[in-house]
Amino acid sequence: MPASEEVQTEVAERRARAVQLRIAGASLDEIAAALNYGGSSTESRRAAVSKDLKRAWEAAREAQAASAVELRELELARLDRIQRGVWPMAVAGDTKAVRAVLGVMDRRARLLGLDAPTRLEGPLDAPVPVEFMGLVEAARTRAQAERLALEAAPPPEGE
Repeated sequence: MPASEEVQTEVAERRARAVQLRIAGASLDEIAAALNYGGSSTESRRAAVSKDLKRAWEAAREAQAASAVELRELELARLDRIQRGVWPMAVAGDTKAVRAVLGVMDRRARLLGLDAPTRLEGPLDAPVPVEFMGLVEAARTRAQAERLALEAAPPPEGE
């Protein structure tokens, strides 16, 4: 039986707080104590915190993926609208409209990953896929966000 909306809200808030504490460097035991996790043993409380953290990270990843899908769909709809607007002029021979349609087609192909990956030269002249560079940039951004979250997190109790 699904939990009530109130219980779901409480769980979501507890998980969010657990994530904040974990990002700030709190141990599983410290999180369990701070958020009053129940359980008959230290291990059961740790397991409960770990389970909450895992579910919170999964939910965040799913939300991010859903947002990316929605944004991609929105961008594709915009490209379709632009292409529909200039298509009659392009097929009539207007060279500016043809360039605009080709630009829309190029953008759509890149957005959908239809083109072969572009390669960059790395520090040892070894080809480095652009996708890898995107992963490196994403890791840098995530590290910076975690650093900012740590700085913004309240100090642990007793400090």
